Amino acid sequence: MKELLRVPVIVTPVYEDTESARKLFEDLHCELGAECYVVAVDDGSVFQPLEPIAIATAGLKGVVICLNRNVGHQRAIAIGLSYVAEHFPDRTCVVMDADGEDMPATIPSLIQLLYVSDSADAVVARRWSRFETLRFRAFYTLYKFAFCTLTGRRINFGNFMALKPAAVQRLAAMQELWTHVAAALLVSKLRIGIMR
Repeated sequence: MKELLRVPVIVTPVYEDTESARKLFEDLHCELGAECYVVAVDDGSVFQPLEPIAIATAGLKGVVICLNRNVGHQRAIAIGLSYVAEHFPDRTCVVMDADGEDMPATIPSLIQLLYVSDSADAVVARRWSRFETLRFRAFYTLYKFAFCTLTGRRINFGNFMALKPAAVQRLAAMQELWTHVAAALLVSKLRIGIMR
């Protein structure tokens, strides 16, 4: 049972990018083996809808939750976490993007930090470099400043995180999750570890 905790269920939102998703599934299989389970949330893709065969072809088990319309990245993750809370209440969960920014090779380190001591319910990873435009980075800096000003808390991580089963259950019960995953984690009172 203890080993099952460490084999994660992966939650990943996908929108109009089946090529990146397929690459992610292949990398997950190489890094974690066939025991990890994928919950891919297709966020209303019209031109490149994700099919379950993409997960099976990579040698993994999983499900594709197909949304009828685009609800946005954060809500797609919330739907995936709610699915995990209901169907996999005793499994570790890793939330990651399918766009290639979050690296599957980092997952074992996230999980190790999560279980190395009993001091964290969630471990988040910081992205040190992103391939974004100058405009995106400028607005993201303004967003972080506004977030800190309005809440009194700094947000210095994204959606790439590992969660213990109890943390998944807690987040899935929070309405804030549907607006902003990282902010919900901050207000959840869960103990957060940071992988540097």
